Amino acid sequence: MIIPFFLSQEGCPHRCIYCDGKKLAGEEEEEEISPALFRKKVELFLQFNKREKPLFIAFYGGNFTGLKRERQEELLGLALPYIEAGLVEGIRISTRPDYIEEDTLSLLKDCGVRTVEVGVQSMDDNVLSLSQRGYKASNVLNAVKLLKLWGFEVGVHLMVGLPGESASSFSRTVKEIVDLKPHTVRLHPTVVFAGTELAQWYLAGCYQPLTLEQAIYACRYALREFTLAGISVIRLGLQTNEEMRKPGAVIGGPYHPTLGALVEESIFLDMAQYLLAQLGRAINKVSFSFSPRDESFFRGKGNRNLWSLRKKFPFLEISLSPDKEIRRGSLVLNTPMEMRCLTKRDFFQWEKKTFAEKGHETSSIL
Repeated sequence: MIIPFFLSQEGCPHRCIYCDGKKLAGEEEEEEISPALFRKKVELFLQFNKREKPLFIAFYGGNFTGLKRERQEELLGLALPYIEAGLVEGIRISTRPDYIEEDTLSLLKDCGVRTVEVGVQSMDDNVLSLSQRGYKASNVLNAVKLLKLWGFEVGVHLMVGLPGESASSFSRTVKEIVDLKPHTVRLHPTVVFAGTELAQWYLAGCYQPLTLEQAIYACRYALREFTLAGISVIRLGLQTNEEMRKPGAVIGGPYHPTLGALVEESIFLDMAQYLLAQLGRAINKVSFSFSPRDESFFRGKGNRNLWSLRKKFPFLEISLSPDKEIRRGSLVLNTPMEMRCLTKRDFFQWEKKTFAEKGHETSSIL
């Protein structure tokens, strides 16, 4: 469980082409992080942590290591008493790859920071330049290696659909991040917010964002590659807030409040089709079992996955049987003659091999 505090672009050396910090953080986070506000919020989370999950205090939405040292010490000092009292496990921060230095890491280590999330966005220098990020891929390589050397858990934040990016460019970014082996990844498609420079490009016809379908398949491709590499994807899509829901806030791009669910729906549909395609025509009745927590992904919104399966396999009577003993990400096909189990990882391995053999790897991205 994360107790989030948003820095609202504090420490950022400039504004990137796509960034609107207010919409990303949410209107409610505009208030200055004072000691009183900090204590009130942490105490509230402590009070309602009924499941006794590990708690982490997080400073997001800015460039933490770009803050003046006094400001870093101030914020870390607010959190440290809760760590020393055993009420909070540690601290998470977000920062830029070009602001990772030895003396800063020493401070972070001493003050209880466990996880450093690095805003990478892309490993293509041309894409980084067009997005006005102000660093190169070489800065990312050095930053992640240094953070791992110091013993931090490293998270990487990526975007897809940035200006100048192609399917092959995004594929190279994913492969280079896999080689770096961070602990976690967050990924979201580029969305055009009103008031940004990217909005001007979009309205002038100089930038074409991804469609929602393209974004789903790009995220799915990345999820497959990271899963097979043992890297945890902890978020797909933007964290939605009231600012984003306001009319006119998003003027273009594949914004969807539950993008991650759409990606999972597409995976479960293909897993089910893969299992059914292996059946002989003598079978006329089957049942699918899955974790209850995966049921909405299997069914799809409005049961569209289920209807799609019944349309494609009209000779089959298909029923569902959620089973709490089945692990998340697994799908079991039951027939009168046998039972077949398919994990998401096994399906990804088959899918990757199939695309590679057919030479269609890029088509699985966009």
